[in-house]
Amino acid sequence: MFKIITSNSGGKSKAINNNSDIIRFSAVPENRLTLNRVKIKMSTYCKYEHVIQKHILPELGEYPVSEITPITVNRFLSCILAGNPRNSEQSLSSSYVRMMSFIINSAINYAINDNLCPKNANPFFKPPLSVPSGKVLSPDEYSALTRFY
Repeated sequence: MFKIITSNSGGKSKAINNNSDIIRFSAVPENRLTLNRVKIKMSTYCKYEHVIQKHILPELGEYPVSEITPITVNRFLSCILAGNPRNSEQSLSSSYVRMMSFIINSAINYAINDNLCPKNANPFFKPPLSVPSGKVLSPDEYSALTRFY
């Protein structure tokens, strides 16, 4: 359905739908990832590809690029962060959702630079990193622990 062609603007790649002029969001993150393949490690490439295929494209892939707004993305990421992932039985960590936000944001910036969609003035959602709270030992617990060592 999609093919990558070279545009006339500086040799950048574009994803074009053969059936119409509407460019679906599904082509944008994949094209960006393909173009940056030489800049990232293979493990990172595989991780990003998995996140795109499993989480991002099933939810946002059919949207036209021009209709992807911060509201759409923020609603999607907030839903996942709240524990309602569409394609998974388990909730996803805030750092994983933050990586998803990075991938989506990078794809949209790629689309903006290629004039596939207008620039959005609103920032995208970035979930806070959750820091696990540690338990501080009381003096009695510390002395009991050190007796065994």
